[in-house]
Amino acid sequence: NAPANVYGIEADLEINPMDELILGFGFNWLDSTFGNFVVGKRQAVGGAQGGSQGRENLKFDYSGNATIAAPEFTLNGSVEYSYYIPDWGSISPRIDYSYQSQVFLDPQGLELISMPAYWYMDLYVSYLTENQDIEVAFWISNVTDQQYLVDVFDLSRQYDRILQAWGEPRMFGMTVSIAY
Repeated sequence: NAPANVYGIEADLEINPMDELILGFGFNWLDSTFGNFVVGKRQAVGGAQGGSQGRENLKFDYSGNATIAAPEFTLNGSVEYSYYIPDWGSISPRIDYSYQSQVFLDPQGLELISMPAYWYMDLYVSYLTENQDIEVAFWISNVTDQQYLVDVFDLSRQYDRILQAWGEPRMFGMTVSIAY
């Protein structure tokens, strides 16, 4: 673990312009870099006909690079409106959205091992009974089917590979909740 220099600002706001409407907004700014971060690694040095003659010590200096998975900017928000139906309950559609600026998923700070900036959106519609004991919800996550990296493993020095873990694709479903 290396020391890091981390500074940031976070602001959240929720507005209820009328009883049925809820608007949410969030903003984050983050300046997060590694402090003194030098890593020593040993690498085999080849001999005649591919044989190994020994090991070479290599130094990698990541000082000043962006910390892993730390976006400079994130935005998020939501809009929810509840329609009351007398003697039946309420129906509430909701939209959630977020934005994340580019993140590096490795201390090297390489474009190849980063996730570009992207937008993400979820939709949700729920029905809640009059006495609030049953809720039926229909939802879609990742509405635009945004492809985004969750993590990356750089194995290029040992195996000439970079493994990528991707986030979930668009999904939809239904949830039933019963309170007793």
